[in-house]
Amino acid sequence: MMSGTKIALDELQVLINLLDSDNMSVSYPLYDFDLIRPRPRSDGYMLDIPRNLNFDENVSKFAGYEREMPDFYDFRTCMISSGILDFINLGEIKDSVLNYRKSHRGARFGLDTNMMYNNFVRNHDFIGPEEVVLIDIVLDEIKHHLNKKYTEYQISSMERLAGPRGEPLGELYNRRMKMSRKAANLALAEWNYLRLGGARTVESKGKYCTENQDCDRIIVETFLGHDKKTTEVIILLTADEGMIDYCKADGIEHIKCDLPHRVESVECEFRDFNRLIFVLAKIFGFVKVGPAVIYGEYRGYTSNDDDVLKVVTDNSEMHRRLEMELGICRRLRGLGIGQ
Repeated sequence: MMSGTKIALDELQVLINLLDSDNMSVSYPLYDFDLIRPRPRSDGYMLDIPRNLNFDENVSKFAGYEREMPDFYDFRTCMISSGILDFINLGEIKDSVLNYRKSHRGARFGLDTNMMYNNFVRNHDFIGPEEVVLIDIVLDEIKHHLNKKYTEYQISSMERLAGPRGEPLGELYNRRMKMSRKAANLALAEWNYLRLGGARTVESKGKYCTENQDCDRIIVETFLGHDKKTTEVIILLTADEGMIDYCKADGIEHIKCDLPHRVESVECEFRDFNRLIFVLAKIFGFVKVGPAVIYGEYRGYTSNDDDVLKVVTDNSEMHRRLEMELGICRRLRGLGIGQ
């Protein structure tokens, strides 16, 4: 296999242009099925999603490491956070937000942790970051999952279970595990986006939350206490049924956000497809697009590479053309052409 080429999100189209668009597929190299079969259109792609996404059978082959294998829910999260798939009651969510603004002058919107992972605010323009109230316990929950890395033993064990398909796993040695990848690339990225956009943070009275504690309960109690101290009304957006039960029990205003139960074929623009490939690589660890394996985590990865992927292909001509065309694009950008 050829050495890798580092590539940024806004350069992914250079790679896509080198692929056979009429026969392109997106897959996870350790599994025996395609995730997506993109069909080109004049303004983007029709993303054909196979009816039988055989996640469960493929995940079950990795006994002891099932939690590290991408599953249907990871795939759905990538589709949603990329802005391609959406909540099935989006119209109702938007209407509720507008109605709360009309009926409550000091309306602000809170997000629980699952909404952070779905990048809800970044993907929708009807709530601005400055309208969001964050709670520090959510950041604690995100941080709890950061920087958990694979050991050499874990990688070699997964390679053994993967058999001939396992070669890409070698790049993940001493790199982030699946939950850490999701926390860093989705939830923490959304938190930082909201904070930079003007979201405010409220304190949870010194309480600390881990995955073994009832974080939902602490979130609701904190928002309830905040409502009693201010004329602001915080409306919590959540896709979690348990959180909704807490909200109802304590009289917290909330909006239920319904996640889709299936991932079906959908149209998207070119840039959205590129974003999806980027997110899939970051969350799955790596994906295969045509003959190219695209890594979101890889050996030599540093904090400066958070927005960078690595492309590896054993097609020497594609490797040569990718290096050449990236070089041209980067030189033009350096001259200020095409910006």
